[in-house]
Amino acid sequence: MAGRKRSRTISAKRPACSKRAVVISAKRPATCKQVRSTSKKTSTLDPWRGHDLIAWRRATLKDWGKKHATAAAMTGVPAQYLKADVRESRAFLELVESSNATPRHWVARVVLDCGAGIGRNTTDVLGRLRGVETVDLLEPSDKLREYAQSALRNRRCVGTFFSEPLQEFIALKDYDLVWLQWVLMYIPDSDVVSFLTRCRLRMPSG
Repeated sequence: MAGRKRSRTISAKRPACSKRAVVISAKRPATCKQVRSTSKKTSTLDPWRGHDLIAWRRATLKDWGKKHATAAAMTGVPAQYLKADVRESRAFLELVESSNATPRHWVARVVLDCGAGIGRNTTDVLGRLRGVETVDLLEPSDKLREYAQSALRNRRCVGTFFSEPLQEFIALKDYDLVWLQWVLMYIPDSDVVSFLTRCRLRMPSG
């Protein structure tokens, strides 16, 4: 068995994009504090229009920095339901793996956990995938990322910690799986589309 990999944190932008399969899990309603609108009228088609997105991002990070480093605080889900969340996430990935739409010999060897928080999904779901070799974690909150680095320091599969917001992240290497769970509702729609496009453009045919 290979020795434990050293984890590291990187904050610089990267010139390449994700290339493999992209998997998106379910979303829940946003809970971040409301940011003052710069316009009295807001489009019903684009709820982000008229808002100061830089202020929104700062408010979001400040809000997460105040939360306790627990799975319940990260998800807003009562502790008694967290096992069900993990179980269904694993079942979802098993469904993806067995789907006719998934390449026959696909294995999630290199994984990116977006909005990783304290490393909950890396610990309970992604780090347990068949054939997984490396899980990188993308988490812009210093408090949560530092907690995850400490909590996961002995996990063999843990790779690099990235500190960029998802809106700015450009992958340096290819990923077999990009996991987004309970993170997209904190991101403006245009940035979500941009991020998914960067992933899609580097995905192999089939």
